[in-house]
Amino acid sequence: MIMICDTCSVLMLIRIAPEMLCDPKYECVTIKAVYDELFKTPRFKFKYPWLARLEPKIKTLDISPNEKNLIEKNLKVIKCHVESAGIINTITGGPFNLSQTDKTIVAHAVCLNTSVSSVDHDLSAYLDQQYEIKVWEPLCLINHWLQNDIIIWDDSKQTVLENWVACQEARQTQKNIDKFEELTGREYPKY
Repeated sequence: MIMICDTCSVLMLIRIAPEMLCDPKYECVTIKAVYDELFKTPRFKFKYPWLARLEPKIKTLDISPNEKNLIEKNLKVIKCHVESAGIINTITGGPFNLSQTDKTIVAHAVCLNTSVSSVDHDLSAYLDQQYEIKVWEPLCLINHWLQNDIIIWDDSKQTVLENWVACQEARQTQKNIDKFEELTGREYPKY
């Protein structure tokens, strides 16, 4: 299972598992569009000053020229689909609100037939509704890593998790919170 992590997932997870995008055991990758968003968007620089220290750990997915061509074709179709076709999000009843980076993530996931880690509700709904692509919350990935002995939970990781909540990062589902508490024997921080 290889999973493409979006911007929010990288921001939420990289301090818990700094090697997550370098070491294949984590089964996570990200794409150049996410990297560019992380390091070219001023708000990330100010909200997450620790990000600069972890920049060398954020490796992007290598794609072949054939994959690149297919991704670009898929991206054009997705842009047209989202922007002009009037596709409705069945959950909200409104149109999908996908950023350029979101559309690029979809194009990669479709082309590479891979899952995505995200907390973006529109992106998740679009991937599910249009392509039946599985989306994992960051806490679900943590649970997967814990179950497979890829990480060991400790006080420093718990502090990062507490920081997620303090910074009002995306709320994780109760199912994943319950599983986390079962796996770690620790209480998930309260929102």
